[in-house]
Amino acid sequence: MARKLKAFTLVELLVVIGIIAILVAILLPALSRARAQSNQVYCASNLRQLYTAMQIYATTYNQYVMPSRTWRGSSRENFWCGVNVLGPVYGVKLGAGANSAQTLAALNRISKMLDCPAVDRPKSNNLVTTEFSVDYTYNSNLGDDRSIPVNPDYSPTYPPWASFKRTTQVPQNVIVAVDSTDIAQPDDERFRHIADLTVQKRYGGIPHIRRANLLFYDGTVRTASLWDRLPKNVNPYNLALPISDPNVKSNPLLEDWMFRTEKWNKGRPIPSF
Repeated sequence: MARKLKAFTLVELLVVIGIIAILVAILLPALSRARAQSNQVYCASNLRQLYTAMQIYATTYNQYVMPSRTWRGSSRENFWCGVNVLGPVYGVKLGAGANSAQTLAALNRISKMLDCPAVDRPKSNNLVTTEFSVDYTYNSNLGDDRSIPVNPDYSPTYPPWASFKRTTQVPQNVIVAVDSTDIAQPDDERFRHIADLTVQKRYGGIPHIRRANLLFYDGTVRTASLWDRLPKNVNPYNLALPISDPNVKSNPLLEDWMFRTEKWNKGRPIPSF
């Protein structure tokens, strides 16, 4: 007598597949949110490491704040993220050579520290180019070589906003660094105005669920929108510059008083978001 085999019917199989599909549809958004939150926390950790590096810089350089650029040249060398600025914080001896193993190791370490997993900017190969890219943009009001009259790149007129600042001159509420964009642009490692981050140049990014991490001078990291009005169906990086769309506006909480020297008020508290 033949034994009857047990098996799923086609209907039962389709029911199981349907249940699995429903579970996947429910879980995928939750997993996506968890990944986004993880990237945001990782990015905030990067910015806190940058804050620690700034403290070391100030201790090393007679209580001057780390400037956005120290002299003419590339971001690889004399910008805030370069080997001549952040490099010494990591033990690089100046004059070691542009392509020495020590210099390249410092560039790689800086690049990793300033790499936000939610920002997809193209990275340059430090071995073959004088440029390299980081995922944050830095406040140029903290010091810029435009304050050096003998720099042949600029007019001899001295702009006070660009002066190199001591740690006691900078209020706690000043934004130091902000998430950058996926789209690399010349000199986007530095910003001066809120318009530079948003409607004028769009140097600020929206990598954390359309928000950005902001490092303040007191060492805190906040997540906030750089935009006051940004419809869900609008990508600001698809709009022509400067952005004139009335539905896309900068966040008024990030007004120029947070950047410009003449408007800084010592001790003013950080705004709430």
